Amino acid sequence: MFDSKMKHLPIITILYIVFNIVVYFWMSHTSGVNPFSGPSAAQIMQFNHQTLGADPDLIVASMFKTFEHASFQHLVVNSCEILIVGGVIESFLARSMYLLFILVCMLVVGVAVHETTTTLTIGASGIEYGMLTLVLPIMSMEVLIYKKIWLLIPIGLVLLLAGGLLYASFKDSSISAVGHITGMATGYAFGCFVAGLHVDLQKRIANHTGIEPSVAAVQVID
Repeated sequence: MFDSKMKHLPIITILYIVFNIVVYFWMSHTSGVNPFSGPSAAQIMQFNHQTLGADPDLIVASMFKTFEHASFQHLVVNSCEILIVGGVIESFLARSMYLLFILVCMLVVGVAVHETTTTLTIGASGIEYGMLTLVLPIMSMEVLIYKKIWLLIPIGLVLLLAGGLLYASFKDSSISAVGHITGMATGYAFGCFVAGLHVDLQKRIANHTGIEPSVAAVQVID
């Protein structure tokens, strides 16, 4: 899975980033503030009230939170990180599977934060954290099945990065630790699901053809 070059333009990743940008500038414009300074907490609440209504649906309101950023810097940092990490994931994972992951992660993270904290915005951070942990089970599978020992290096780097970001979440009260933890858990669980599909396919190929499983079998999820 990690041997192939980028097979297609990461359209879903790009569209997801664009939507985040549109929502941020829409929110800033509606609030009448300079987008480079960002809306205040009260302005974000007013924007949500005007956009979603006084009593919005839980799922809609929760998922919408994952598009709201509290500052321009917050938006830029998340967009750059998602473009890099998400672009890589979308290059080897089927677009339908990748889109499903984003939607599931948005729902789980959004609802968790909505129900447990008073954080007004999440932004794309929870999805970004989910992307980091999504690749861990998949890379681990590659190490165990295909003996790609070199993948231990990126696995270690991902763990260090995820640990550092999680530590920052607890140190900074303005960051939603719940959103980040939930995003990581969702990403890891989804990664296990994808890895399980791949392993099951390899076994089916071996049983029906008698041929040793090969990386070509990834086409079922690619």
